[in-house]
Amino acid sequence: MLKFRHFLWLTLYMLLLYPLILLSQDTVDSSLSEATLAPQVDSLYDDTLIMLRLKAIEKEIPLTYHPYVKKWIKFFTERERFRKWFERALVRMWQYEPLVDQKLASAGLPLELKYLALIESAYKYQATSRAYAVGIWQFIYSTGRIMGLKIDAYIDERRDPVKSTEAAIKYLSKLYNEFGDWHLAMAGYNAGERRVHWAIRKAKPQDTTFWAIMKYLPAETRNYVPKYIAAVYLGHYYHLYGLRPDTVEPDIFVISPEHFDEVKVQGNVSLLQIAYHLGIHHDTIIKLNPAWRMGRLPAGKTYTLRLPCDYVPKYYALKDSLHNPVPEEIKKLEARLFPRKIYHRVRKGETLSHIARRYGTSVRKLKAWNGIRGHLIYPGQKLVIYVSPRYN
Repeated sequence: MLKFRHFLWLTLYMLLLYPLILLSQDTVDSSLSEATLAPQVDSLYDDTLIMLRLKAIEKEIPLTYHPYVKKWIKFFTERERFRKWFERALVRMWQYEPLVDQKLASAGLPLELKYLALIESAYKYQATSRAYAVGIWQFIYSTGRIMGLKIDAYIDERRDPVKSTEAAIKYLSKLYNEFGDWHLAMAGYNAGERRVHWAIRKAKPQDTTFWAIMKYLPAETRNYVPKYIAAVYLGHYYHLYGLRPDTVEPDIFVISPEHFDEVKVQGNVSLLQIAYHLGIHHDTIIKLNPAWRMGRLPAGKTYTLRLPCDYVPKYYALKDSLHNPVPEEIKKLEARLFPRKIYHRVRKGETLSHIARRYGTSVRKLKAWNGIRGHLIYPGQKLVIYVSPRYN
């Protein structure tokens, strides 16, 4: 039995200790709250949490979770090189977003399809793949022509963000109408619709989804849809992974339809010639007209010229004087910025590698310029070559 003096000492002890207990409890509660709110390293790649986050942002196109999706999320976020790549790609997509969103909305297609161009080219209009696909939507020559794009020695509309986006919408609409499924349409965009139909026949499942037939598709196509889903996911949750697109310096200006207009121009005239007479910076006019692969039109050829809206009245006022000569420094700048087209007649015994070395280019470029699939050329064949000034 406690004596009275022991009871007094115990009461005093509790009175002194109680504030310390409260303070300690507040600290624990605070740290628990922060731990709950802030994503932990383990939770960034937790299957269940990724699945829940995907469902939260899903719109018209299903964002199905699959281990391949997590693989691509980790690919874009674990290594510094690919983190930087994704940050730059995201910034370029945001710059093209007003244009692409408007085109997709007008066609009644899901706006999230804009992420396809991100994984295709990182929104680089000058991007060229090993398969000779060109532009932000990566059209090969044959598909580009089928979709109505003009491709010749002077003009390549695969590089034009407006024309190529319209062609991509046309092609994606066709694929969706054919398959009735956006994942299969994407697979068709990557591998071709014939390959997807073959995979469906090969699988023979009741479930003809992409996930059911993916093992019968090429490796690149098996990864294509998961890569797209990972891009959409990180486009919304990049901040959770410490990605900082806000630190990236934009390399183009915002491409917004209300900021430019189109006029018709007739050659012989160059972009830099027009820019000089109108007082536009050459970088602006080049980026607005990337389809002008040579930077100029030949005599007798008429094509569309895209200008900032503010300069359209000035263009019509000075239209007759745009062909006037320009200073020598403008000619030198044009020579530095654009290649010159020449023709080479193939001689007996010549190969593509011999010709490429002679003109300081690559076999890949020679094949792309001339629409050559294999390596076969023949004597007397006329090849188009674009050479830099040092080979003139």
